[in-house]
Amino acid sequence: MALRQVWTDIEINSTPEKVWEVLIDFSKFNQWNPLFNFIEGDPSKHGSPLREHIFLFGRGGPMVKWRSKVMIYNPPYEFAWRGHVWFRQFGLGEHHYQIIPLGENKVRFVHWELFFGFFPTLFFKYFMKKKTTLLFHQMNLAIKNRVENLI
Repeated sequence: MALRQVWTDIEINSTPEKVWEVLIDFSKFNQWNPLFNFIEGDPSKHGSPLREHIFLFGRGGPMVKWRSKVMIYNPPYEFAWRGHVWFRQFGLGEHHYQIIPLGENKVRFVHWELFFGFFPTLFFKYFMKKKTTLLFHQMNLAIKNRVENLI
């Protein structure tokens, strides 16, 4: 299977714990997250199933449902899952978040994904990479704004 990657990051003026709190609170994603409408499941158990509802072209656009399993749960520094849409050979992805301390009240939020399968092989360079990178940057800005404006 062919492999494709999207990698983004942003600096957030906060502690790893505050960023983690917002990242893992799936119940509030629909209040701020332009990429995910919601995620169902328990992120704290390795292998636990997750179900994500993802906006393909940003909030208000069509949604696709992914079925995933938790790969990494390392509070407050790293969270990842591996999942697929429809069937594994069509599109498989590993979605990763890392929260890297940079000093007192400053972190680097790293948001990246590896894509595998038929669909990414055909369409990654034509529209998936550009659109996914844009959506990841939008989510990064949204989590930054959410975290930095929490009371």
